[in-house]
Amino acid sequence: MLLKFLLLGFSLALFPFVAFSQSSPFLNHHVADQRVSNQKAGELLLSLQPGLDAEKLFAKYPELAAQYDLTTIKQVAKTMNIWLIGHDAEADAAVVLAALYRLPEVQIAQYNHIIKKRDDRKVPNDIFYSDQWQYNNDGSNGGVAGADIDAELAWHITTGGVTPNGDTIVVAIIDDGMDTTMGDMKPNWWKNHNEVPNNNIDDDGNGFIDDYRGWNAYDNDDEIFSTSFVSSAVGWHGSSVAGIVGAKGGDGSGVTGVNWDVDLMIIVGGGDEAEAIAAYDYALQNRKLYDATLGAKGAYVVATNSSWGIDELFYYDAPLWCSFYDSLGKAGIISAGATVNANFDIEVDGDMPTSCPSEYLIAVTNTKRNDEKETQAGYGTLSVDLGAPGEEAYTVEVFSDFAPFGGTSGATPHVAGAIALLFSVPNQEFADYTAGNPDSAGLWVKRFILEGVDANTSLANKSVTEGRLNLFGAIEKMYEYFPDEEPDTNVTIGIGDFWMGNISIYPNPTSAEVVVQLPSSEAVIIRVLGMDGKVYFYTQPAAPARFHHVSLVGMATGVYILEVTSPQGEKSYHRVIKQ
Repeated sequence: MLLKFLLLGFSLALFPFVAFSQSSPFLNHHVADQRVSNQKAGELLLSLQPGLDAEKLFAKYPELAAQYDLTTIKQVAKTMNIWLIGHDAEADAAVVLAALYRLPEVQIAQYNHIIKKRDDRKVPNDIFYSDQWQYNNDGSNGGVAGADIDAELAWHITTGGVTPNGDTIVVAIIDDGMDTTMGDMKPNWWKNHNEVPNNNIDDDGNGFIDDYRGWNAYDNDDEIFSTSFVSSAVGWHGSSVAGIVGAKGGDGSGVTGVNWDVDLMIIVGGGDEAEAIAAYDYALQNRKLYDATLGAKGAYVVATNSSWGIDELFYYDAPLWCSFYDSLGKAGIISAGATVNANFDIEVDGDMPTSCPSEYLIAVTNTKRNDEKETQAGYGTLSVDLGAPGEEAYTVEVFSDFAPFGGTSGATPHVAGAIALLFSVPNQEFADYTAGNPDSAGLWVKRFILEGVDANTSLANKSVTEGRLNLFGAIEKMYEYFPDEEPDTNVTIGIGDFWMGNISIYPNPTSAEVVVQLPSSEAVIIRVLGMDGKVYFYTQPAAPARFHHVSLVGMATGVYILEVTSPQGEKSYHRVIKQ
């Protein structure tokens, strides 16, 4: 290799002084190879003999200069005496190039090729992509350059679709339906092909009859869109949400979603708690069926999106709703939930779902194109995980239209889309880990997203991460942990884990006690709270320790919240199951 390098350097050192003969194989080969499409029309580059400029050359051959309208544009380099010249754009460039090669004063002649940037970005060709500032913010229209989710860098690695193991990735959009007539949505619309439509039979055995197009939890059918505004499935809100997660990208029309390719499972639901739980259950049953049949039936659902909720409601007032995120998470589904569109602290005033301490939920607030938190968006240092672009995020609208969306409703599907995109990253080690550990793999994806954020001053003391979503940053975090180090499957990632690193809770589930393992000796306060908010256990050890034993003896079976408070007063929450 060293010899090759030295020889290359030697030949380059001689290169300016070497005059190639007209019969040189290099020249003949070079002329043939330059018949390419990336040449700049009407321009050539010439390396002339030392001391000769292009004007003198053309003066020496006036007939040739006149025949091809040769002009001097500029000298581009004194080294090798390189000149940029112009010629008649209507003339055959190859003929002009060959004519100039025959001149003894011309040492090298070539086209002026157009160079393509290699900045590891992939840009879709969708016609309204330039309006989607959330993916590439150039600072226009009141924006801040770079205040985006680095989508183009992420898309250079993956644009979504399938896992490295061939699983078709599905995101459950729980909302008011989707406009199924839109060209930008049709290619990514999930359908249950194991179900025969309208035969009144549960063909695939997932517990739902005739759910070919998705599911409507209000009406127990698969009507997910209706043009009647009296219907429960209007789809004006859900269409925009679904478009952010996965409008078809790179097809030369409309807009793109966070994923260019992904299956959008449309579930109409969320009008009240019962319908919300029923909607979540549809996604859960299909993921369970997929795993049980090794992919023959069901759907590989990895995320749910809920751009709705209840203001000023605490998790302990909705224990069934809150605990359902754990059920989804155990099957490998991470849920993205929108916080309130109001300027208040979730810890003080409450909100569902974002006050829920489930480790399988990512709570999202809203940021603007100037990279600041929208004033009318909820916050909380324990409850709200991160911000994401939402206000005026450009996406699809019903009836084949495109328009700015907004609120935390627009922010949250960027995170749900990020979850899905991460499962498509070509990282075989993580894909293989996911296959055997769906629940903890989901927690790793949450960790990648939360640790990969861009720091944001407007979210300081307003969220867990104090940052805004960054797709590429999340992918970088995946490669930081996989394959560089083996994951610790005992780690549970709760809302406040960042204050002291990883905390392990084991065994979990348990019938007697759990051990809280800290990364270092700390004098912490530990409480166990029921879903009703009641304190069932309290300890404040006098001496710092790394291991703390928490007794659950005498408590009823069920789900509890274990709260760890650091000496600085920061809190971390973890789910514990008492058997």
